[in-house]
Amino acid sequence: MRRAVSVALVALALSFAAAACGSAKATPGVPTQGSASQATLRITGTNSCTAGPSQGCPTALELSTGTDAKSVAFGTVLQIENEARADQRLQGTIDDEQTFDTGLMHPDDSTTVVLDAPGKLTIADVESGAKVTLTVEPKPGAKP
Repeated sequence: MRRAVSVALVALALSFAAAACGSAKATPGVPTQGSASQATLRITGTNSCTAGPSQGCPTALELSTGTDAKSVAFGTVLQIENEARADQRLQGTIDDEQTFDTGLMHPDDSTTVVLDAPGKLTIADVESGAKVTLTVEPKPGAKP
């Protein structure tokens, strides 16, 4: 009986310790619609081509910012959608410094990137070399 009480007390102490440590998992912030300005980048290609860009399939990057301007606000959420029939991988750079890499995106995959580095952003398809350039405006109130 004494041993059962000791085991119960140890189990109770461990459960309090686990609760005090914060057993809930931390989750990263996920951009949601309406959280910031929105822009969309569509990766397109020739629908009849099933090989990748390295086998001669053309790739195009179509940017939609909601305006005719090629600039977006600091913090804009960029939705990237692979509408091509082959795997794609995009990298974004500002002044030759990489700001993001989508990793390999299969057909119909999509991902989001928060544009939080001001400057002239070049987004390029790693394999085909297709590029699009836009300006990410400085954060409001930031000193130049």
